[in-house]
Amino acid sequence: MLLQKTDRMAYAEKLLSLDPDPIPRYVIARELLGLDDTHPDCRAAYEAVYAHPHVEKIAAEQNERGFWEPFHGTTEGNIRKLLSFGLDASHPTLARARAYLVRLFDGKETTGQYEKQDHPLWYTEMFEPLIAASMLSLIEPDHPLVQKHRSVWAAFAEEIFADGDYDEAHDIAVKASHFGYPVRRPIPPFNYYCLLLTAPVNGKSVLSEKTDRALVDFVMTTLPSLGYVYNEPPGIPIPIDTYRRDSRDFWHWVRALSIIAPYRGFAAYEQTIGDFLLSQRNESGLWTFPRRFDLSLSDRYAGKHRTVDSSLFVLRILCGQRGY
Repeated sequence: MLLQKTDRMAYAEKLLSLDPDPIPRYVIARELLGLDDTHPDCRAAYEAVYAHPHVEKIAAEQNERGFWEPFHGTTEGNIRKLLSFGLDASHPTLARARAYLVRLFDGKETTGQYEKQDHPLWYTEMFEPLIAASMLSLIEPDHPLVQKHRSVWAAFAEEIFADGDYDEAHDIAVKASHFGYPVRRPIPPFNYYCLLLTAPVNGKSVLSEKTDRALVDFVMTTLPSLGYVYNEPPGIPIPIDTYRRDSRDFWHWVRALSIIAPYRGFAAYEQTIGDFLLSQRNESGLWTFPRRFDLSLSDRYAGKHRTVDSSLFVLRILCGQRGY
């Protein structure tokens, strides 16, 4: 499904002809043209992003401890936005978020957030550390704390999918054995945060090929929805003009695919998915979503800017960029 360099260059030329705003211009330079930050054009674009009102607003809303309240929801959303702008761990706002997450694991910070479940430790010992590890993995994939938690949740996936399929009762038993208590609401290997945490990074996979394939097959053939992302089956394509509420339209579907696409097992689906995505282009050979979406990049979302943002969102999965 990955686009060839000549195709990426052609898309970059089309998008640049639309005179994109600073953030999408920087993304085009880095991800389509393949320029690094030492290139004059890329450096100038980065400086415009660094001082952009979108970035400054997120930075101003970050508290002095390094996160955004509430932690579960707002912090995650702002980390995703900054990454979608093309920023990385070297940016001060993401660096502060990274430092906060590390202190959280060290027991020197709290989130002040709690969700009551059937066991009082479900949130504090299972769910919140998983959220923190998955977010840290987006900022610094090879951080030792990420590797520690990644190995735990990868081991869960290996044991749960040992027979090649998912069984909730078995999942509950596996987690009860590890944590020391059973819960009625397990966090399965195909949970959004688990998929972020155990995804291959830079070609390195933490899951065996068998488990990777079983996990992807379950998501693409059986999973009724990907919680927090897309409330329909990820394996069923939908047209770009699908306009539905409650996280069920085209961009949510593409986002769900971008999260599972890094796994090796997705190779069995990428040709079909890639062909479908290409079939959704407009007469100019680009994509235009019917409405604004959460990870849009431009200063304003109308006319050509809608096409720029929509196209970059789809092109990122076609170019093999990690989704979140």
